[in-house]
Amino acid sequence: MERARGEPLAEPSDHIADLLEAALEELGFRDRRLRDRLTSLVELVFAWSARINLTGHRDRESIARGLVLDALGLTSLIPDEPNLVDLGSGAGFPGLPIALARPGCRITLVESRAKRHHFQRAAIRELAIENAEARLGRAEILEPTLHRVAVARAVGRLEDVIPWMVRWLEPGGLILVPIRAGSRPPDPVGAVSLCIRSYRAPLGGPERQVWVGSKDATPRL
Repeated sequence: MERARGEPLAEPSDHIADLLEAALEELGFRDRRLRDRLTSLVELVFAWSARINLTGHRDRESIARGLVLDALGLTSLIPDEPNLVDLGSGAGFPGLPIALARPGCRITLVESRAKRHHFQRAAIRELAIENAEARLGRAEILEPTLHRVAVARAVGRLEDVIPWMVRWLEPGGLILVPIRAGSRPPDPVGAVSLCIRSYRAPLGGPERQVWVGSKDATPRL
């Protein structure tokens, strides 16, 4: 029998499913379907990584902890907004787990590398993630659509990244960029610095810091 879209992949890893269930319980989620879809996302990343250079995380547990759980931890800092853009999202992180955990939030994934973009589209199709869209191109060049929240991970220097993110935000929109612990970000252009916040991935993940800013309604020229 053919598997329906959105249903778990055949023979998911029991260990990974148990790990994700424990993480979701720690975060206050009690949703078996969410656990199964996140497990299937881990399996997709693992399968594709055998064929293309999708991510530096090669085994299932590393993918689950380093990508999925870290994205879920970051989600704790994101307010309940109707839409979010994930710039330079690579294999779709943190955007894909956020989309699964928050079905009421519309997620746009922006990625310039074609193979990773193709993976994002495949994951959206296979897992029937109706609130996610993948766009191919560079964040600073593509015609932007405006969002309430923008996130970016490891796509360049903060002083370069923030102007790209501002293009994708409504006035007053929120910016979140992970930074090295103890670093002092420069004054942003076109945005106002709000604070530096920290989070941990569930199940004892390392503490990470995030620079939080807001799009300036009257950008500095």
